[in-house]
Amino acid sequence: MAAVFPPQKMSPPTSLFLALFVSIISSTCDAGDIPHIGPIKISDDLVEGQRLMIVCAVLRGTPPISFSWRKDSALLVGSPDVKIIHLDEFQEQLQISRLSSAHIANYTCQAKNAFGSDHMSVRIVMKLKPQWISSNNSDAVYGIEDKGVRIDCRALGHPTPTVTILKDNLPIIVSSRLRNTDGLLEITNLKLGDKGSYMCEASNTIGRIIKTVKVYLNDKRPVDPSSRLRIIDGFLEISDLKTEDKGDYICEASNVIGQLTKTVKVHFNVPARFKEKTAVVTSRRSETTRLKCYALGDHPISIVWSKGNVKLDKRTSSRYQIVESITTDGMNSELLIRETDRTDSALYSCNTENKFGSDERKVKLIVKDVPGPPQDVKVRDIWSRSVSVHWTPSYDGNSPITKHIVQYWKEHGVSYRLQEMVIPWAQQVTLVRDLQPGTQYVLSVTAENNMGKSEPSRTVTFTTNEEEPEAPPLDVNAITQGPTTVLVSWKAPQKDAWNGDIEGYYIGFKPKNSDGSASYRRVDQTNNITHEFILQGLNKGTEYEITVKAYNRAGTGPTSPERLVMTRPGEDSPDIPRLFVDAVTAESIKVHWQLRTGGLKFNYTVHHRQADGGAWLESIIVNATSNSFTLEGLRSGTTYEIFLTASNGILRGDPSQILKVQTLRSPDMLVEMFETDGELPLYFNMYLIVPAAALALAIIVIVVSSYICCRQMKNVQQPLPQQELALYGTVMPQRCVDAAGNEFTLAYGTVQTQSDSAAVQLQAQAAQMQATTAATLVQTTGNTNNTGTWSRKEAPKNRPLPIPTEVTDKATGHFYDSAQ
Repeated sequence: MAAVFPPQKMSPPTSLFLALFVSIISSTCDAGDIPHIGPIKISDDLVEGQRLMIVCAVLRGTPPISFSWRKDSALLVGSPDVKIIHLDEFQEQLQISRLSSAHIANYTCQAKNAFGSDHMSVRIVMKLKPQWISSNNSDAVYGIEDKGVRIDCRALGHPTPTVTILKDNLPIIVSSRLRNTDGLLEITNLKLGDKGSYMCEASNTIGRIIKTVKVYLNDKRPVDPSSRLRIIDGFLEISDLKTEDKGDYICEASNVIGQLTKTVKVHFNVPARFKEKTAVVTSRRSETTRLKCYALGDHPISIVWSKGNVKLDKRTSSRYQIVESITTDGMNSELLIRETDRTDSALYSCNTENKFGSDERKVKLIVKDVPGPPQDVKVRDIWSRSVSVHWTPSYDGNSPITKHIVQYWKEHGVSYRLQEMVIPWAQQVTLVRDLQPGTQYVLSVTAENNMGKSEPSRTVTFTTNEEEPEAPPLDVNAITQGPTTVLVSWKAPQKDAWNGDIEGYYIGFKPKNSDGSASYRRVDQTNNITHEFILQGLNKGTEYEITVKAYNRAGTGPTSPERLVMTRPGEDSPDIPRLFVDAVTAESIKVHWQLRTGGLKFNYTVHHRQADGGAWLESIIVNATSNSFTLEGLRSGTTYEIFLTASNGILRGDPSQILKVQTLRSPDMLVEMFETDGELPLYFNMYLIVPAAALALAIIVIVVSSYICCRQMKNVQQPLPQQELALYGTVMPQRCVDAAGNEFTLAYGTVQTQSDSAAVQLQAQAAQMQATTAATLVQTTGNTNNTGTWSRKEAPKNRPLPIPTEVTDKATGHFYDSAQ
């Protein structure tokens, strides 16, 4: 048999293209540093009117970096007195040209790049002299007896000013009617003694301010002209009427002659309206959310809620509830939504109406939820140890996505072990590294925001490209089987070193200390734990070096350590027997064998096992008187491997070729198969079989009758008799004569039993071939009933005999060269 050499290692892609591609992927996908902002420090002695500069410096981070500023959580933009100056790619400066109380707040600098963000906050506090919250330094308060009034003396400053309230230059005495709350004086149940001048004094370490408030009781309040109230030649013009404009107005006219007064009562209708036309409400999923609408207007007044174009009430959903309350100047309505979810994010409308008008208010509800799973997850580029993954973001849950998580695990062969990669939020492609070659993986992508993680995306299955096996086969062993045969056994490499699917093995062998290269036999991979192969055609009494290496589609792996084995001398060992199959049943296989040198004086061992693996079973035949043996107790419908060894009591010869024979299926097995299918096939349906059999029988009778008639009409002499078929072989006449003159039947090849019609056809073919090869058939006389039997006589050797040197010994080239 010709030696089979392993294929050359597969060529990698062009190195220039691979280097360029890896460089591009690395430059775009390598993880960088998130920004890190250094501490921000400002002076503790800031004074009003002073200039202030705050520098936000990024100490570490991968550019490009973007900056943003916030003032008490509100986005800060530039103004005439506040400027934001970008110094360089790592620094930004906030400049306030003139500090004032309006600048007191928390300021936050945020730096962000493609890999994350960082922020740093500082609070601006300065020394401020006291300032009145109320803009008027001299106020007048008009009260009515037994009613209440408020005197506002509240002040701002840093340090916080101390407020003192005096009446007629005397400190007020706090009582149940007079309450002072941080400079706000409330007087209830107003009395005559409460009239007078009240002085408010606010002071701190920076300065001191004073203002006076005069309280009138039951006195008429003069109308102060303003943009809404104008007095022109005795006419009072009020524009943009408000509720507080209702009441009695007294007109006084006087001259040197006398005085005239007139009272005018002002009353008007207030249409339904909302002070605020729009609002935005943010809620979390599964929370109870309240949407409020407060309408002003005369009674009766109503408020109706809508979601889009759908009117809402208790019948719309059990999760909705509307709570209403009547006020003196209108109505308050609240829409309660229990256990909000994603579908509740919408624009809601509340419409108010009374007899004098209507108005509408829009409330946008934003329900924050976990993100939706990423979409269109694809594995586009696959290598042996890395893949590129692409995806498209889905619904963000009304909250910015902070990161993506790529999850992947091996599909087969190992226990479930989840691997994760965290990807920045702005990135929609990544390179998954450190994978196992030739391995099937399952991958999914998850999004995450401040509300939590999304459901995993649709899983994607991929298989990495294969690489050559990384490890040699294990437990390699070599045992002498005869003068020219060696049994080699081994186990597959560790699974994680396959780098793909093992397709087979190369068994290398050469004589020890030989300068030539090793010869190889290729063996296909099987599911057996231990693999076996019998090397044949070796030299007798020679020590060999045996190696084994695995291969897959990518190439061959490393070679196992050498094993030394010595073949037997074998001068007096028996020849290699030839093994044939005689008969096969559901539970037995009958074999017979032949030796060139006879063989009845030898001991024989029949080895058999199931073809799917397992231990070899031996049947020893001592002092054999027959050259046949029947294996019994076999399983029906099962393929068996069988070979034979001969021994002369001292030495054992080389084994025969291995025959693979399948036992017949038993009727019970057929019935079980049919019961499993639930119905009988057509050829077991008696309603079809009986008519078909009758029709076939009629056709056969007609054909046979016609044939007999034709033969009699032609008056043909006795035809050549049909040759009797052997019970085994390939039902073909012998085509080769052994050089020694012995005739050998052909090996049985698991030929199935033929039908009657097929047997007739084969017999006719055999007869025709017999005629063409000039085989001589002789009729011998039988018993007294004048019946004859046919037997084969020595056929003339009219073909040239094969030259002995050209005759290939079948035992040296049988299928041991395939996987065992």
